[in-house]
Amino acid sequence: MYDLFRFIMVRPAQDVPEIDALSIQATTQFQGDVAKGLAGPHADRRVGELVTAFERSADFVSDPSDLSLAKPLLGLAEHLASIRRPNAEALLQTVRDLLGVELNELVANQQFKDQSTQLFDSLVAIKLDKDAQTGGVSQLVDVARMFALLARASTGDSFADAHAIERALSLPLLLPAQIFPVRKALGEPSHAGSVEAQQDGEAAPPHEPTNHERLARVEDALSGSPSGGPGTKPAPA
Repeated sequence: MYDLFRFIMVRPAQDVPEIDALSIQATTQFQGDVAKGLAGPHADRRVGELVTAFERSADFVSDPSDLSLAKPLLGLAEHLASIRRPNAEALLQTVRDLLGVELNELVANQQFKDQSTQLFDSLVAIKLDKDAQTGGVSQLVDVARMFALLARASTGDSFADAHAIERALSLPLLLPAQIFPVRKALGEPSHAGSVEAQQDGEAAPPHEPTNHERLARVEDALSGSPSGGPGTKPAPA
């Protein structure tokens, strides 16, 4: 599962350069609460509680069958993958042929908006919880790619690059920067958000790792090595 995600080692978030990846950042209560939880006291425990609560809610998507749009979007993805260098017109026509609607009409539908953000939140939760029970993460990622591709096409993108749509069908996921800063994702202590440390003035500045150290820790995280980071669930009381 880890090869489906990509870490960004640039801060602050607004300075992240444009890269070839699919952002699953969304302005939702869940992602906002997790970001706040990471900045507060007992971050690991608080984030674990938020993720557990979300996974038990009706909004959590653990399997493509949880989304009514998943099956038709996976069908779209399969058809597009069978076309050599599909262009914007091929995408529009595929939506018409398989779904019987115009692409802009599909994307403007509230169901499309709700299910895409619901899926993005669920992928964040799955990444935070290595023990999440899911029925097919790779298919969920494929559905997320189609949500993003159709939303992009609805803006009038002409996909001038002949390989743009092909690449869009296999993009890695870009994790929300406010939830997955490198230090927290890799289990490093972060004093920057500690009010107590700033007020007391007693905490030594955190060690700034070298590029070599950063890359080594990223490789460890992506390989599934224990990190003790925000995805670690609190121990039972």
